Amino acid sequence: MPINPLALAVPLILCLPSMALAGASDWQEVEGGALRIVTEKLDPEKAQLRGALELRLKPGWKTYWMDPGDAGVPPTLTIRHNGADLPIELRFPAPRRFADSYSAWAGYDRDVSLAFTLQLPAGFAGDPGLDAELFIGVCEQICIPVQASLPVDMTSAEGDTETGAAFSSLPGEPTGQFNAMLAEAKADRLEVEVTAGDSTSEVELFVATDGRAMLDTPEPTGRDGATLRFSIPVLSGGETIGSGSRFPYTLVTQDKAVSGVLQLSGAN
Repeated sequence: MPINPLALAVPLILCLPSMALAGASDWQEVEGGALRIVTEKLDPEKAQLRGALELRLKPGWKTYWMDPGDAGVPPTLTIRHNGADLPIELRFPAPRRFADSYSAWAGYDRDVSLAFTLQLPAGFAGDPGLDAELFIGVCEQICIPVQASLPVDMTSAEGDTETGAAFSSLPGEPTGQFNAMLAEAKADRLEVEVTAGDSTSEVELFVATDGRAMLDTPEPTGRDGATLRFSIPVLSGGETIGSGSRFPYTLVTQDKAVSGVLQLSGAN
C-alpha cells in the first residue's frame, strides 16, 4: 500500500516541542534601548543552564558594569522556576571607564551581553518554564533605573548561538604573566600590584565592591618594568575589610582582558 508522506510528517511535527531547544524571551523596549533573555539548549543530564541578558543600547546611551560606583545602579537579574528563585552567577565582559558630573564609573556604551549560569532544580526538564526579573541602570545625560519582567520560552529556536557568543566575550583567567594581587589592605585604601607581562602595555584596573566596602577608582601610583602599582581609596566600610574579603577585578589592555578576585595572601 502506498505511504502518504504527510502521514509521516505529522508524528515528527508533534515531537518537536520535546526536542532539545534553546530559550528566549521577546525583546522588550525600555528607555535607552531594548533587552531580552536567552539560554542555550537544555540538557536534561546537566544541573546547570547557561544563558545571557542581551542589551541593545541606543546611540549615546550607556549601562553599568557589576560595580556602578558610588552613585549608580548595579545590574540585578533574578530568574524563577515555579515561583522559586534559582541560584545564578552573573558574569560581565570587560568594561571601560566613564566620567560624568557625579563620578567616574565603569560600564558599556555599546550593545552588550551579560552571561549567566543557573543551577537547575530536580525535574526541571519536565516543566521548563522560566521567568526573569531584572533591574539595571541606563544613562544618557542622566542615569535612570529600568525594571523589566521577561517570561522565557524554553521551546525557542533562538538562544544557543547567542549564549555561546556571550560566554566567548568574557575576560579570560589570570595567568602568571597577567594578573593582579592585593598587596595590602587598610581601612582607607587597598594597595594592588599588577603583573602586566609586557613592560610597555597600558593597563586599566577595575575593582568591584565585596558587598560591604565601597571603593573609589583605582589610581596608578608607580611602575617597575612589567609590575604596576595601584592604590584604591576606600569610600566606606573599611572596618569590614579582613582575611575573608574578596574583591572581583578585571584587567584590560588594548588586546586582552582577564578577571579574577583580589584577596589577602593566605586567605581561602
